[in-house]
Amino acid sequence: FGRFGLRPFVGAGAWTTLHDRNTSRQSTEGEAHAGAALTVVTSPNLWLSFQLADLVTAARDGAYAHVLEAQLGIFTRFGRRDSF
Repeated sequence: FGRFGLRPFVGAGAWTTLHDRNTSRQSTEGEAHAGAALTVVTSPNLWLSFQLADLVTAARDGAYAHVLEAQLGIFTRFGRRDSF
């Protein structure tokens, strides 16, 4: 694609909270996520990246919730050119 790059991704994760249904017990929840990132090379050492993802996680009522997440990133490189 030359200056453009498209990267799909999928994954899963887990986290532990200290508050579960009005108690101070530890509770572990899980998530699944999928999305894509578009990267544009603006110069030899500068990249812009836009990422859009859908996270499926446990909701407060015991069902599932979808969380749409968008991120914009600016990346650059310092130092050696042969290691990147």
